[in-house]
Amino acid sequence: MRIVKPTLLFCSSLLALILTAGCTSTHSLKNINAPEHSKKIQDWLNEMYGLSVRVTLNDQNGELRVHGPISEVKRVGKIIEVANVAVGEFDALKGTDTLKLLFPPQFGILEKYLNGVKTGEAKWKVSKKGGIHATYDDNIVPVYMVRGFPDYKIIEIAQIDEGGKRDDYPKDKQVTYKYSINNLPFLSDPLKP
Repeated sequence: MRIVKPTLLFCSSLLALILTAGCTSTHSLKNINAPEHSKKIQDWLNEMYGLSVRVTLNDQNGELRVHGPISEVKRVGKIIEVANVAVGEFDALKGTDTLKLLFPPQFGILEKYLNGVKTGEAKWKVSKKGGIHATYDDNIVPVYMVRGFPDYKIIEIAQIDEGGKRDDYPKDKQVTYKYSINNLPFLSDPLKP
C-alpha cells in the first residue's frame, strides 16, 4: 500500500470529470460520498490505464490510498504527479506566434490555441514513462514531457503518427510551454509543490 497525496485541485478536477457532480467545490472534499467516489476513481484508473488497483479516498484530508501490485501503485503515483502539474494554462512563443495549452478542470481534456484561436481539443493520458500523450481527431499524438516544481513546464518533444511511429523532435524544434500568469488568480499558491 502506498499513500498518494494529490493536490486538492487535482482531486476536485478528477472528481468533476470522471465521476459525477458530487464534488462541486475545489476547496473541500468533506461533502462527498468517499466510498462512492473511491470506487469511481478506482474504476476509472483500472479502465483507462489497464490497472488492477483498489482505491480509498479519505474525505477528511483528501488522502488517496492505493492498494495493489507495487508497479501499478507507482504508476498511479506518476499519473497523479503529472496531473498535479497539468492544470490551467501554459504559454509558448514560436516565432511570431503565441501558443497555448489549456488543461480545463475536466481531467483528461487538453485544448490547444494559436494566437488566441482554438485549434484543437484532445483527450490525454499519462504514458508509462510519465509523459502526456494527447490524441486529437487526426490521430496524430503529440508527446509532452512534464516538469513540475520549481519551474512548471510542459515541453512538446515528439509526435506519434497514425501508424504508431514516434518521431522525436531535435532540441531546437521542441516547444516549451511555461506556466501562465493567467493561472495565478485561480490558484491560491500555484508554485508551491
